[in-house]
Amino acid sequence: MILNRPIVYLFSLIFAFLLCLNLLLPPISDDFDAYFAAQKGFESAKYFYFHWNARIGELLHKGFIGGFNPFLFDFINAIVGSGFIFAFFILLFGRIPKDRNDITTIMFICLLILVASPFGAVFLWGSGALNYLWGLFFIIIFLLPYRIFSEKALNRGGGTTRILI
Repeated sequence: MILNRPIVYLFSLIFAFLLCLNLLLPPISDDFDAYFAAQKGFESAKYFYFHWNARIGELLHKGFIGGFNPFLFDFINAIVGSGFIFAFFILLFGRIPKDRNDITTIMFICLLILVASPFGAVFLWGSGALNYLWGLFFIIIFLLPYRIFSEKALNRGGGTTRILI
């Protein structure tokens, strides 16, 4: 997989932006509760399943991940956030970004995410990120092979797919 430098720089810029925001935002609301609840592990996850809510991200956060070093979670969350943006581009267009037009499109996607979504609740807040961002990222990763297969099915006449890696 060969990516040109502007795409790598854009990915690094998005990652650095998300990492800075994750590091600068202090733990809020459920993050404090998750830190103390994670000390009990599975018992805490079971308690929150029956008394709070049954969202998988919330259970993972309350039962296990909340007890990790918050800087490690912020780093991984920034990777998942920037990976989500690029995986979303690949899902939409069926190819890896490669030129200036693609950079403009990715920047437009970032602008839409910042303006038209609850950005802080999805990309920065620990419980929200595990529920929404990570969940959507795994769904998009799951859909990518179907996107590639449908592209191959449309190009049955011996053509190659547009998602050449």
